[in-house]
Amino acid sequence: MYGKKFFIITLVMLISLSGLFAQSPDELSRMIETEEATVGQVGYFLAVYLELVPDVANGRASLDALETAGYGSYRNADAPITLSQLAGLCMKVWKMEGGLMYSLFGSNHYAFREFQSKGYLSFSDDPMAHLSGYKALNLIYKCLETADASEPVAETDSEESGE
Repeated sequence: MYGKKFFIITLVMLISLSGLFAQSPDELSRMIETEEATVGQVGYFLAVYLELVPDVANGRASLDALETAGYGSYRNADAPITLSQLAGLCMKVWKMEGGLMYSLFGSNHYAFREFQSKGYLSFSDDPMAHLSGYKALNLIYKCLETADASEPVAETDSEESGE
């Protein structure tokens, strides 16, 4: 029963994420199977989402593009990403508003706490824990859903003119 649920959830994630990101399905599959997601892997997905790099870029080029665009500085693309690093990066990429402490300091620690308060992460999660590729994509997807839900719907010309 557990295997069937996992397969269905993985299939749904693959389909929904492949439409949201323009990268090849190989990268998505590789990320889902990764036991410890790296900074470069996450940077790749976010840089492609922001259209800072083409879908054939590598992790280092993606991190360089994120750094140039003002999303932080990343030295080692092959280092495992922590929950607090991912939370901080997502807060910056989607320009999420945080609480008082995040607004004052903008640190990954307070971004992690903000994700806990939003319900994206459990209160028992460790900010320094490494996460699987599946969990990293799931967290990115939650941010994407929230960002899509908060974007105002543009009115058409006919509605504005009263037709």
